[in-house]
Amino acid sequence: MKRLFGLKPLTILDLAAFCAMAGLLFAKAWIDMDYNWDSLAYHVPFAALRTGLVSPDQYILPPSLQAVFDGFPVVQDYLKGWLWKLSGNVNAVNLPTVAALVGMCVALAAMLRLPFSLLLFAAMAIPVIHVAAVKNYVDLISNAAFATALVFILDSFMNTQRVHGQTCRWSLPAP
Repeated sequence: MKRLFGLKPLTILDLAAFCAMAGLLFAKAWIDMDYNWDSLAYHVPFAALRTGLVSPDQYILPPSLQAVFDGFPVVQDYLKGWLWKLSGNVNAVNLPTVAALVGMCVALAAMLRLPFSLLLFAAMAIPVIHVAAVKNYVDLISNAAFATALVFILDSFMNTQRVHGQTCRWSLPAP
């Protein structure tokens, strides 16, 4: 079979399907405002508060939301707020969720040597992921990172001869 850039035709088809699906997800996240209650009540305002898009005087948190604000992961709020600030588009707060999903699929495909598109289509078939994929929930970002790390750790123990298992071993302090 003829190869393009050293890749098999099925690999090219897989990458094309993966890029098309990822592109559609990013486009939907960019143009679609998340009108769910929790997004408007605290996810978007928290990102705006942490990055200075609004001041604490402009958005006064009730005591119940102040506790949530103090307990939520701050990195995600800063990332979403900076994307909003840089782009000028409030919908930019949706992009880290899509990036986490796509990044998880890329990492798992590389680790487990599975087709990229298969992992993305399988993930999107899960109703909770399907609903949250283009929204600005913090859950999908955290859970995608946790799932990727968990699979990495389990696979490293089960397949010690793979490159990433070797990488994991050399990153630990020598005895």
